[in-house]
Amino acid sequence: DPTNADLVFGAALQPGVNTITVQVTDTGSLNGFNYRIDMSVASTSAMSLIAATPPPPVLTVVTSATQCLNNGWQTLTRTDGTIFTSQIDCVNYITPPPVLTVVTSATQCLSNGWQTLTRTDGTIFTSQTDCVNYITPPPPPPPLTVVKTADQCTNNGWTTVSRADGTAFANQTDCLTYVASITPKPIATTLAQCTNNGWKSVTRADGTTFKSQSDCVSYLATLLHVPTTADQCKNNGWQTLNKWDGTKFKNQGDCISYLVGCDDDQNSWNEYNNGYNKYGYGRDGYDKDGYDENGCDRGGYDKSGYNSAGYDKYGYDRNGYDKNGYNKAGYDKNGYNKSGYNSAGYDKNGYDCNGYDKNGYNKAGYDKNGYDKSGYNAAGYDKYGYNKAGYNAAGYDKSGYDCNGYDKSGYNKAGYDKNGYNKAGYNAAGYDKYGYDINGYDKNGYNKAGYDKNGYNKAGYNAAGYDKYGYDINGYDKYGYDKYGYNKYGYNKYGQKRPW
Repeated sequence: DPTNADLVFGAALQPGVNTITVQVTDTGSLNGFNYRIDMSVASTSAMSLIAATPPPPVLTVVTSATQCLNNGWQTLTRTDGTIFTSQIDCVNYITPPPVLTVVTSATQCLSNGWQTLTRTDGTIFTSQTDCVNYITPPPPPPPLTVVKTADQCTNNGWTTVSRADGTAFANQTDCLTYVASITPKPIATTLAQCTNNGWKSVTRADGTTFKSQSDCVSYLATLLHVPTTADQCKNNGWQTLNKWDGTKFKNQGDCISYLVGCDDDQNSWNEYNNGYNKYGYGRDGYDKDGYDENGCDRGGYDKSGYNSAGYDKYGYDRNGYDKNGYNKAGYDKNGYNKSGYNSAGYDKNGYDCNGYDKNGYNKAGYDKNGYDKSGYNAAGYDKYGYNKAGYNAAGYDKSGYDCNGYDKSGYNKAGYDKNGYNKAGYNAAGYDKYGYDINGYDKNGYNKAGYDKNGYNKAGYNAAGYDKYGYDINGYDKYGYDKYGYNKYGYNKYGQKRPW
């Protein structure tokens, strides 16, 4: 309606975004379908044309990991229709982690196989060694045998033996004390066994012990039929008696003289001394306590129990050490046994028989598990597999980043790769490596084809070659008319020539 078109158009225009639809109908005139519509809109603020929003891409369900690459994940969904947040999210969905199985043999742990295995309780392994040690635990210690002799207690032998009831020993001394308690004492059969405190180490035939040396001598005298008084020799008693060496008496006088001894001055026998001369020595040269004029008993030991070499009958000197320098417990003056270990089980350098010190470290400074005092093994890694710098053998820290700050996928903590692009392919400014944002526009607002969001290039023309007013570079619209309605020949659509 040419009379009120401006009025109708102006009344319908609203502040903000307006959608304008123009319907053109061919009325069948002689000039054919040849129309031109000019519209002008006045506004107090700047106006711009808004290009129609393109429809969202059609999403498809992912079926392979390769579809996720090169931003393909942006066009894919899960089977439930949910979308992915990144390429990794997409790849992990279509290739889930392997199902872990319970380990049954050590060979399964090799060649990184431990990463796919678990214990029977479902817990995972931290390393190949952890896996192998779990499925092949160390063998139990050998059973202890019942100790029978003292030599089984020495040289750490006490660690391999036990009491008759199966209980173990605390140390070598504990073992030796027990053996002494179960070892029967020999039965006294000779006079020498009673002297020099020997009576303490022997018993009667019935197993009873002696109270003193004289108790022991009296027992033997009765047992061996040796006279102890002159009266025993009288009335033919000498015929049933013996000397200490077992020989028989010739007569009563021989028996009595054997007891009383000889008086050196009178050259006669003096019964008053009961077998000893005026100096207190018997016919064998020993006094009633069993010592000769040099102070030594029949075994060659003095009253303190030591022989001329300075050792007692057990072979120990006055300080308690044998000729090799070891005491009854088997230790030398410095406290070490023949194997070189002290009562605590350590040698003079402080190491036990397995080569570890009291803190559990060997000479190289490593414990039984192969870690030093700082917790690192010979390769420089701790029990979790990280070195002193905090990186594992693959070069990643506990958070999964290498020394340059990138994870195994090549991204840093901020989510960008070495070139500064995230998993979606965009840098911190929001542009990809070609300089385009997620919508495909560069920092100047133009896409790869050179057009802005409204579809115009830097020169102000769209793909059809027209500016936002619909005119080409020569000033003509798609029908060939300029803004005044004239074509390049100067005529309007009615065939009228331009008046200027």
